[in-house]
Amino acid sequence: MDSIGESSVPNLAHGFPIKFQYYLPPCYDQLASHSFPTVYFILADFETRLSDTDNMPISLANRLIRADKIPPAIFVVPEPVLGVGFHVSLAEDLVPRVDGLFRTIRNRRFRGVGGYSHTAAIAARMAFQYPGLIGSVGVFSGGIAPSEIPQFETWVGETPKEFWPRVLFDIDDQDPIIVLTRNLSGVLDRHHVPMTSIWPQAATGKISACSWNRICSGLPPHGSLPKVVEKTAEEQGMESVLLTRSKGPL
Repeated sequence: MDSIGESSVPNLAHGFPIKFQYYLPPCYDQLASHSFPTVYFILADFETRLSDTDNMPISLANRLIRADKIPPAIFVVPEPVLGVGFHVSLAEDLVPRVDGLFRTIRNRRFRGVGGYSHTAAIAARMAFQYPGLIGSVGVFSGGIAPSEIPQFETWVGETPKEFWPRVLFDIDDQDPIIVLTRNLSGVLDRHHVPMTSIWPQAATGKISACSWNRICSGLPPHGSLPKVVEKTAEEQGMESVLLTRSKGPL
């Protein structure tokens, strides 16, 4: 495949129009009997084409996959919409649409989300409100407002620790937005949620090869993609609870 495609979500349940770009790895057609992990990255700008030099998310991911530095995965970039509850539409409208279009591994352990600046908050809401859906989250030069702290305290506190998403923070320590980052990391600290922070050393606040490696560190390596990922009965039961629990005010 090795190209960027575009699509949208019909039959929206939550009223937000969703357009998105997608990238299928080079081996997608060749491994026709296999399914792939999915990484969602919420970004303000779409890419017009794959680049050999730009570090836009899909172009960088393509180069890393071709160099066998990260496992092959499907990458999805939705066009962000500023509005209360947009993360709900991403979780409940976009994810099922992508799962229906492509051979995705429909298991939280093989689904990640990331965001940059204001979209980092959207990614964080998506991951912590829907831990039965999302297994990893990358927060790049972003965080949450003080008013959101109580809701995140509730989401984290109600989630069994085995369903906490893996968390990556990447922000420069001179970035004024780090105040918002610390609002979120403070919640996680209070609940003893493991996280990886790469500030201040070598932090860029932007998606990088290091960041993709960390987000994708739990994905299956090239050559060992599963045909089917079975969920345990406990996983199925808990995911059902987590996906249908009260949404809260956000």
